[in-house]
Amino acid sequence: MTFWRFALAGLVALVPSVADAQDCGLKEYTSIDLLGDTQHQPVVAVNIAGKPFHLIVDTAGVYSELSSDVVSALSLDTHEIRNGDEIYTAKGAALHRYVDAQGFEIGKLHLDHFPMIVGDRVSEGIDGTLSVDFLDRFDVDFDFAAKKMNLFSPDHCEGKVVYWAKTYADAPFKVENTHVQIAITLDGHDLTGVVDTGSSLSTIDEKTSANVLGVDTTSPGIEHDASAKPDDPFFYRYRFKSLSLSGIAVSNPDLLILPDLAERAFEKRHDDEKSLNDPIYGEHLQKQDVILGMDVLSKLHLYISYKEKKLYFTAADAH
Repeated sequence: MTFWRFALAGLVALVPSVADAQDCGLKEYTSIDLLGDTQHQPVVAVNIAGKPFHLIVDTAGVYSELSSDVVSALSLDTHEIRNGDEIYTAKGAALHRYVDAQGFEIGKLHLDHFPMIVGDRVSEGIDGTLSVDFLDRFDVDFDFAAKKMNLFSPDHCEGKVVYWAKTYADAPFKVENTHVQIAITLDGHDLTGVVDTGSSLSTIDEKTSANVLGVDTTSPGIEHDASAKPDDPFFYRYRFKSLSLSGIAVSNPDLLILPDLAERAFEKRHDDEKSLNDPIYGEHLQKQDVILGMDVLSKLHLYISYKEKKLYFTAADAH
């Protein structure tokens, strides 16, 4: 989506404190408070057309979203997505329209306009999401212990980013459909994990769980998720033995088993001959093994360097 990008140069001009790009040090654009309970989801305050709104920071979201009731309240004109992209929510709903959010401000940064998908309201008090179409222009530093999200210039010497601690772990990542994908190990099996601050809980794809780890809804130890609502996409959870990433271990991770409702919704709209090689299906319904949600991520200080394609992290309280 070419119209979904904004010019980073326009942002740089608004931040006179940014140093010359040849300087190895980090150059901060802005620091933003994380609101609410960061163990659930990180939320930031933004202004659109001079009015305040709250957005969930979603590192696994492809496009930023604005809820339809906010769009109506601001009397924004909506536009049909016409470039062939098909966009589905985790619950399988298809999204078809976008708006140009005028006067978009976050921290010290200002955009004259910022295209956002029109979606449903996520929850009470949340007006949309801030996703990778915005975030990957920066290095994104999540200091969950201090409840801060810091945006840095990606122009620095490679590896010179961990300012808060003497020792740290790092992991290279691949970008698939803008998702940050890292290698993880779950109960001895090598899988792909996606860093997802937009998810309060960690999940495993139902097919991966059944076909790779031998755990399905009939397995001993499977639990029905008592907190699931009728419209939730998951109903079962399972406590695995161990999960590790780059030397960081999580004992007895409790993962929700997630059916791929987006895939099912796509298949309803297309014939059975479609495959993962389809240019639209493959891009927007890329299969994920494990989603690392905030129940895991909030225990870390997490730095995402999109330019280096590397993740840096420590324990949340490391110094």
